[in-house]
Amino acid sequence: MNRQFVVLQTYLGLLSGFSSSKLKSSPHQTLQRHHHHQQPTLDNIHIHSNPTPTFSMSSEDLTNLPTPPACIADFCIIPLGTPTASVSKEVAQVQRLLKQSGLSYTMHSAGTTVEGSWDEVMRVIGQCHAMLHQNGVVRIQSDIRVGSRTDKKQTSKDKVEAVERLLKEEQ
Repeated sequence: MNRQFVVLQTYLGLLSGFSSSKLKSSPHQTLQRHHHHQQPTLDNIHIHSNPTPTFSMSSEDLTNLPTPPACIADFCIIPLGTPTASVSKEVAQVQRLLKQSGLSYTMHSAGTTVEGSWDEVMRVIGQCHAMLHQNGVVRIQSDIRVGSRTDKKQTSKDKVEAVERLLKEEQ
């Protein structure tokens, strides 16, 4: 039997419902279940072929999966319990740390967008937390939205420019 592969997202999304070791191949570009009311199993789904990196279904140890090579994260660190409502001092500290990281980043009114490898981005966000804790902030809440893609390289600037081009065409 040929070794079958599945996109990591598909595998993780259905892992809890798998009950068989047989995959069915399909040229479809999406995952399909034959019967909506059935639990997903390897017998009632089709796995698509995809040009993105794939991972072997035979591997039970998911802890060795690589992280995405690139991502764009938008994050907002919210220090709680500070003496004043203003957090500009803490935001400035975060921006200094980001500058030292060497990663591409853009501060905006509601947070910061940072670009790099998944590991680098997550590390620097964690370092922002650690630095603020070290500087006396006892509690920190962060909102993080992360995007990654495997079909092409795209920066946050590229994404904004694509929308601006469309808007310019309308004029």
